[in-house]
Amino acid sequence: MRLGSKLVTTHKGQAFELAFKHRQLDSGPEVYRACDSLQQTISRLYRQAGIKQGSSHSGRRSLAAKVLAATGDVETVQTILGHACLDHSKPYLTVDIEVIRRAFELALA
Repeated sequence: MRLGSKLVTTHKGQAFELAFKHRQLDSGPEVYRACDSLQQTISRLYRQAGIKQGSSHSGRRSLAAKVLAATGDVETVQTILGHACLDHSKPYLTVDIEVIRRAFELALA
């Protein structure tokens, strides 16, 4: 796999492969496959940019939160994240406390 002009490989220099992952959803456990070497590459890019605690998922969570705040549409977030089921998107749906305050102010005005 290529990221820009760079070949993405594992930390051992091998071609990337999909690893089995497990997660617990409201609907029950799910097994899926993910590319660990791609996750490691994204984390390394965050570190090189001086961004602490950055990961492939933190970027997805930030994007999901910004789209949700801008649109209020969870289906749009689900589509952008590429999830077939809304259950898969729930962990990414965080709402900023200021957005909650504004919503209450508008509702109570």
